Amino acid sequence: MIITSYLKRKINYGTGNLNINSYTLAFRKSFNSLISLEIGIRKNNAKDLKISDISEMNYYADKFKKGLTIETDKNYVWLTRKYPEMTLSIGFLKKEEPFFLIKDMKDFSNYYRLTIGKAFKIFYPNFYLEYGKTKINTKIDSNIIKMIPDKYKNRFPDLPYNLDRNENYYKFGFSLFIKTPCRTLTQIEYSYIKINRKQSLNYIDYNHILKGKIGYFINRNIILTFGGKLLYRQFNGEIPFLYNKYSQTTFDHPYGWIQFGITFIWD
Repeated sequence: MIITSYLKRKINYGTGNLNINSYTLAFRKSFNSLISLEIGIRKNNAKDLKISDISEMNYYADKFKKGLTIETDKNYVWLTRKYPEMTLSIGFLKKEEPFFLIKDMKDFSNYYRLTIGKAFKIFYPNFYLEYGKTKINTKIDSNIIKMIPDKYKNRFPDLPYNLDRNENYYKFGFSLFIKTPCRTLTQIEYSYIKINRKQSLNYIDYNHILKGKIGYFINRNIILTFGGKLLYRQFNGEIPFLYNKYSQTTFDHPYGWIQFGITFIWD
């Protein structure tokens, strides 16, 4: 069996929006009625995100260099750095409106999944174990560095800042399909993912993911669906490039949604 999918998502990110494209391509081989092996690749990418809101820019500036803030007026951009013994401000001509740019956001995973399951009369339970390796790319840049006089550039972080990394993960879970009354089919799925990252990135290195869906068969070819998905630690492990040294402390809360849809089956 060859499996492929494409998903487009628009996600709020700070004061802006990320348009994320997700792709999957996999080959699955069943060796008997109980065991199957799947080998596949996944990719996520997003368009560059421009950040021009001053308060959000200062969030990143402080992360780059503690105590660094940015202010603007009609003609100048001001950099202020607070030290224990003094505060230093530098102003320079504003050639254009300042911004930060999060760019080259993408990740690529190859994975292997072993599934064990058996179909019974009204339900089909299966369990799986998955292992994958992920390559992640992200960079943070700013036009401010081009406006700063050379002799003051050492007071601003070196840009673009590279957040590229590699990681691997283990994932296991189960799903259950149940033939329920009134021409419906119910699916419940649970997954746990554990991600191996270097120590500076291990603030949140796991996630619990719960999915549910009910399909109502209008006829054998058209199904109305209603479902939802809950991620205990946001998109951790789901969209790998979103997690980095500056965003990791925002991954400590749940995230979820409900969905409606129509499924068509071609005989």
